[in-house]
Amino acid sequence: MNISHSQNRNRIGIHYYPDSNHYREQDIDEWLPELKSMGMSWLVLRTPEERAIPEFFLTRLIKSSITPIVHFPLNVKQDNDLDALDLLFNAYARWGVKHICLFDRPNSKKSWPSLNWAQDDLVEQFLDLYIPIADRLLEHDIKPIFPPLEPGGDYWDTTFLRRALRGMQRRGATEILDSLIIGVYAWLNSRPLHWGSGGPEHWPSARPYHSPPGVEDHIGFRIFDWYSTIIRAELGEPREIIVLKAGERRINRTPDANETQIPIEHTETHYRIIRSLTENIDPNQELIQIPDEVIACNFWLLAAGQDSPHKIHAWYKHDGSKLPIVQAVKSMNYDFGGNLGYNNQNQPPDFNNSTTNKIVGSNSGSNSVSRPIRHYLLLPLYAWGVAEWDLDFVRPFIQRYHPTLGFSLDEALISKKVTLVGNTDGLPKGTVDRLRAAGCKIEKLNDDGTLLAI
Repeated sequence: MNISHSQNRNRIGIHYYPDSNHYREQDIDEWLPELKSMGMSWLVLRTPEERAIPEFFLTRLIKSSITPIVHFPLNVKQDNDLDALDLLFNAYARWGVKHICLFDRPNSKKSWPSLNWAQDDLVEQFLDLYIPIADRLLEHDIKPIFPPLEPGGDYWDTTFLRRALRGMQRRGATEILDSLIIGVYAWLNSRPLHWGSGGPEHWPSARPYHSPPGVEDHIGFRIFDWYSTIIRAELGEPREIIVLKAGERRINRTPDANETQIPIEHTETHYRIIRSLTENIDPNQELIQIPDEVIACNFWLLAAGQDSPHKIHAWYKHDGSKLPIVQAVKSMNYDFGGNLGYNNQNQPPDFNNSTTNKIVGSNSGSNSVSRPIRHYLLLPLYAWGVAEWDLDFVRPFIQRYHPTLGFSLDEALISKKVTLVGNTDGLPKGTVDRLRAAGCKIEKLNDDGTLLAI
């Protein structure tokens, strides 16, 4: 299996909506510029089983050098119509789709009827469903993605993967195995990014469902290290891996957690991942280097509907606001090789001074913490809207200092310096205290044009 080197491609991607209801012309018109401005090269799309995602939506992505990953979350509780699926596969192939993921978390109890789950041959039951559909994909020159498993899961995921690979070898599914891409859910589970780094070779005492104190397991972002070890052991060589839902948190925070830090921590964590995927990392820094077989890392989540249970994870909110990571990613510049640079006003934050996930904005007030935004001009947003006077007033300031301009306190909290404008009644309550606690340098642009340090 020839794995192309990571420096020759952009591995950054994101999940689109968690449903299949946003494939109109106006949707691609709205989101394509945003995806391009963030340097996204992959987009995970959930497809309905009974119809295809529109051709125009897919072809416009592909023409913009964004690779679609079409996810069929097929039902293991019923027989799937192979002929109907074949028609969809044929259409997707003609439109340029090369990657399709079949099923979702087949090692989860809720995916199966209780009668099937109680049987000993669960992996073999799944292969009975998976192999015929994967064969159809290969007939259309589409690479099948082995479904992401529930990390840990009701049926331990590493055991499920190992037995599935052995089962396909025993059944002679050589063509599938040669083309197979492995999907993984790289959830954080409230653990640092380096948790479990190195896989079972570094943590031989790890055990299913319970590991000894001080022993790290695979349930974290570095899950691909553990899967890679299994793949190499079973197949004798690596296979490409696509990371899905990268950075999603699956364990609730404690009730007394500092909610002010959540968007800041989210930004720093995702920024670390992007740098690890795109920059030239010292090979000795094993805790942050991501192996070449990881060909795509897709973050969770671009957007979600107002009533979606996933809206809390959306980078773009229904009310028009955005998580700070959006501005942080847009401050980066990508070339077509996937290498990362920075614009003149946003220098890369120093994430390499510690192997722990230090949260930006601790009460230390230090300016040495990592901040993706150099200078943020925080404008007030009143109940009735934006004041034209404020916009006219700050125009000379913007022309002189070239700050990032916005109305988001979350974005301001990850900035080195924040300038407030005139009357602060339109800012969230406690803005100055929160900025000070986050360690930002704060100044105020008075009505007479003078700057006053706070």
